[in-house]
Amino acid sequence: MNIGYLYDKIEALTKELSSVKQELKTESKIVERQNGRLKEQLAKHQTPRNGRNSSMPPSKDGDHPKPGWVLREKTGWLIQ
Repeated sequence: MNIGYLYDKIEALTKELSSVKQELKTESKIVERQNGRLKEQLAKHQTPRNGRNSSMPPSKDGDHPKPGWVLREKTGWLIQ
């Protein structure tokens, strides 16, 4: 085998690898955009987890008064 042939072969393979690398970068950008759109869609359709739709206890929901506090609507007083 002669050196010129090997040099040409290496040069051709280098160009091919460069082309493949560019294609992969392009595909990666497309996949990242699709992933972002899918995450947005999932966030829109996903309900927050609470005591009614998960194994989390209702006391951890966070949408109720703090323990020991009762809100009275008639008088407006806050009883502790």
